[in-house]
Amino acid sequence: PPEPAPRQAGRPVRLLTLSAKSAAALEDATNALASHLRHFPDENLDDTAYTLHVGRSEFAHRRAFVARDHPEALQCADLPHSPTVATGKTSDPHSVAFLFSGQGPQDCNMGRELYQTEPVFREWLDTCADQARPHLGFDFREMLYPPEDAAIEVAREAAEQIKLTWNAQPILFAVEYALAQLWMSWGVRPAKLIGHSLGDYPAACLSGIFTLEDAISLVCARGNLMRKVSEGAMLALSQSETEAARWINDGLSLAAVNAPEQCVISGPTAAIVALKEQLSRQGIASHRLQTSHAFHSRSIDPILDVFVELVRQKQLRAPQIPLVSNVTGTWLTEKEATDPAYWARHFRET
Repeated sequence: PPEPAPRQAGRPVRLLTLSAKSAAALEDATNALASHLRHFPDENLDDTAYTLHVGRSEFAHRRAFVARDHPEALQCADLPHSPTVATGKTSDPHSVAFLFSGQGPQDCNMGRELYQTEPVFREWLDTCADQARPHLGFDFREMLYPPEDAAIEVAREAAEQIKLTWNAQPILFAVEYALAQLWMSWGVRPAKLIGHSLGDYPAACLSGIFTLEDAISLVCARGNLMRKVSEGAMLALSQSETEAARWINDGLSLAAVNAPEQCVISGPTAAIVALKEQLSRQGIASHRLQTSHAFHSRSIDPILDVFVELVRQKQLRAPQIPLVSNVTGTWLTEKEATDPAYWARHFRET
């Protein structure tokens, strides 16, 4: 038969996997792989990784490592007990939960290498960008991935624009949703889901509550509605809910309780700046989040009725994957998931 045409290099880093029925057999398999790599240094490492992953049976004793090239792969195979090699044994099937962050950590170029090297990630991010364009009036990929040779001023402007709520929300949704689709294409499927504020939308979309088109429409609308409220700020602080409650007043709201000793306070920028200075004087750690508005605060009240009507126009479905509610802190019920008023509470409440 004709020799297969050489393929172009795939990912810059390859995952090589081994499995066996016993610990001794796993060592034998590792030694065999090392011998193979030593005798065939010109073999396409993508093919080696693919065959090991797809063309071999899966047994309880597992070993895996990543490598950029043959020498690195051979080094890992020769030193299977080094920190760069993962070895373990499967027991009962483990379930996986997907967690999605809310607004704040977004940045230009997040996921750029995935976009360049992972077709599944690129396909879904492109789909989200195309569906968001009519709502935004521009292609957010130009902001998310400015040209690598762009002038400093262009890159700086993109970095500032992505902080704005109406830009940040659809971009963050798209990156999170595309990343989830990439993991699922690798066979890692979530048994449970949880999102933080905006992160509840990709979670709800994966759970089947929203279609992708409806989720993007609502995320864009959610961001655009924030243009109509006064600017604000959010401050994360290392205090319990009880301790943080003493800072709440007519201007400041408790936006989030993230952990027993981690809360977020939301309100007008001047009030947040003053609170940060007060906390600093008392030796209490805090930091400003990257957001242009005060989410989960009183400032959102004027736009809630409009948002409820927008949600009412969508067909909401019962969750197919269990999803934790941001509002109640326990599992989201079918009644809540399909109630437009719930999504307004989700927008506004702690």
